[in-house]
Amino acid sequence: MIPLLDSGEIPGWDAFTIRHEPVTSMALMERAVDRLFAWVEAGFPAYRHPVLIAVGPGNNGGDGLGLACRLVEAGYDVTVWRIVEGRTPEHLVQWQKVLCHKAIRVLQWPEVPENETPQTLVIDALLGSGARPGLNDAMTRVVETLNRMNGIRISIDIPTGLGGEGFLGEPAFHADHTLAIQVPKKSFFLPESEHCVGQWEILDIGLHPGYPALATCNTWLLEKEDVAPLLRERSRFAHKGTMGHALLVAGSSGMMGAAMLAAEACLRSGCGKLTVHIPREGVPLLHTRIPEALVNADPHRSCWSEPVVSNGFQALGIGCGTGTNLISQRALASTLREIQCPLVLDADALNALAVHPDWWTFLPPGSILTPHPGEFRRLAGQDTSSDTEWPLLREMSVTHRVIIVLKGAYTRIALPDGRILVNPTGNPGMATAGAGDVLTGILTGMLAQGYPPEQAAMLGVYLHGWAGDLARKALGACEALVAGDIIHHLGHAFHSLHPRQYA
Repeated sequence: MIPLLDSGEIPGWDAFTIRHEPVTSMALMERAVDRLFAWVEAGFPAYRHPVLIAVGPGNNGGDGLGLACRLVEAGYDVTVWRIVEGRTPEHLVQWQKVLCHKAIRVLQWPEVPENETPQTLVIDALLGSGARPGLNDAMTRVVETLNRMNGIRISIDIPTGLGGEGFLGEPAFHADHTLAIQVPKKSFFLPESEHCVGQWEILDIGLHPGYPALATCNTWLLEKEDVAPLLRERSRFAHKGTMGHALLVAGSSGMMGAAMLAAEACLRSGCGKLTVHIPREGVPLLHTRIPEALVNADPHRSCWSEPVVSNGFQALGIGCGTGTNLISQRALASTLREIQCPLVLDADALNALAVHPDWWTFLPPGSILTPHPGEFRRLAGQDTSSDTEWPLLREMSVTHRVIIVLKGAYTRIALPDGRILVNPTGNPGMATAGAGDVLTGILTGMLAQGYPPEQAAMLGVYLHGWAGDLARKALGACEALVAGDIIHHLGHAFHSLHPRQYA
C-alpha cells in the first residue's frame, strides 16, 4: 500500500530518511531530479519541446533548477523563470549550477516569458506540498499568467495553490500532468481538484519505508500487490456446498433489473449457491435470466413485504432496488434484528437506515455498507464536502464498527480500526445505472465464500473497478459501458490477479 500522508508529515519523512540511511538532503533532491528528468525525457523529446520552468523559493524550486540543468545538458531549450530568491541551502546549490550553464535563459519576475508554443513544457516548480495554504499577490499573478500560457503544463509534486488535503479555491495551477514525489497527496482524490492535478504519477525517490508506520498513517492507496495475495486458490475438491450459500433480497416493481444484476454478479464472484428473495412478479424474469439462482418468492406481488431468515446462509445482501415503502422498511427492520450472518447493505436499505438511525444497533460488527455520496450524506444526517467526507467517513466506521465503502472515483473503504483504503481501479464509464448493484453482488458473494469482511471489501472493490477498466478497454470508450459489461469482464479481472492459478 502507498501511504497518503498529510502535508505536515511529509517533511518528517525526508528527515527520517536522512537520519536512518544515512543520506543528505541534497542527495534526496538529486534523486528527485533524476526521476523528473527521466520522466520528461521519456515522453517529450528535446527537438520538439522547449521548456519553461517557473521557480519558487524553496526545495520545490530547487527541484526545478536541478531539472533545468539536466535538461539543458541533454539538448533542451530551457528558460528558468525565477520568481523570488532561494531560501534553502539545497535551492541555493542548484541556483549556482544554473548560473554555470550559460545556455539556460534566466528571467526574473516581474519579467514575463513570451512566445510559448503549444509544444512548450510549462513546468510549475513554485511551491511544494510543504507550503502554507494561500498565495501572496505576486505568486497569484504568476500562477494566473502560467495558466494563460500555451503549452503542456506540468507540476512538480503538487500544483501550486492546491492544498495537500483539499482544494483551496482559485487561483491554482492547472496541470496536465502532476509528478508526485514519493506519494500522491490526499487532494488528488477529490473531484474539485481534477482540473488542477490532471494525470498524476508517482516518482519514487526511495524514502525510508519505515516512516509511514512511525507516523501512524491511517490512509492508504491500495495496490495490486496488496489485493492479489488475498485471493484464495480453489481446492480441486471444492463443490457448491463448500463455496458458500448467499442470500440476496432485491427488486421491486420497475426495479427488477437491479436484482438481476446483483444476482449474476454474486454468482460470477465465485459463491457456490445463491438464493434471491424477490417479489412475485419478478420470479419468471429471474428464472429466465439467471437459471443458476434459487428463488424465494415474496408473498407481495411488487415489493419486499416479509422478513427473511438468514440462518443457513453464509452472507446476506439487502437493498438493490427494494424500494423505501413502509412495508419493505418493516421487513428490513425485522430481518436486521435477527441477522445471523455477514451482511451487505446497499441502496434502498441504506436510505431506510438513514430515516431510522436507531437501526444502526441492529447491524452485526463488520457489516459492509456501500453508499454513493448522496446516500452517505443521508446516512451522516448532514451535508458534506469532498474533503470533510474523510474524517466523517472514518468516524462513522469506527463508531458503528462497520465497513463503509463510499463509491465513486477512487472508492474509499473505511475500516472499523480507523484506516481508510483508497481504491485505484475503475473509470468514468462506470458512472452508469446498475454498477452499484454489481458491486453489492460481488461483495455478498465474497462474504459467502468465507472471506473476512475487510478482505471481502478490498477484493470486491478492486475487482469491480478492474473489471470496469477491462470493459472500457474492450469497448474502446467509456461512454459505451453498461453495468452488465462489468460482470462479463469479472473473469478476466480474477485472472489478472492470479494468472498462474487460471492458466
